[in-house]
Amino acid sequence: MKLLQIIISYILIIVGAISLISPIPGAALLMAVGLSLLICTSTVAASCIRLTRGKYVRLNQTMAWLENRAGERMGPILRRTRPSE
Repeated sequence: MKLLQIIISYILIIVGAISLISPIPGAALLMAVGLSLLICTSTVAASCIRLTRGKYVRLNQTMAWLENRAGERMGPILRRTRPSE
């Protein structure tokens, strides 16, 4: 079951990334759902996302933008990967 959740989350992230450059709306929502599912499913993925956000300022800004638009259910999950200051 956990493997299926990880596969689904990667698919959502990839489709969301493709949607960013295409005229299909909802890219931010797809990416937020995929990242939230991945963070909840895998602690290793959550720590990798946290480290990557700490290295790349632009990615951190994009993730903060997603946190604000993800809503009250997914926003706190995405905030767990904020890098420590």
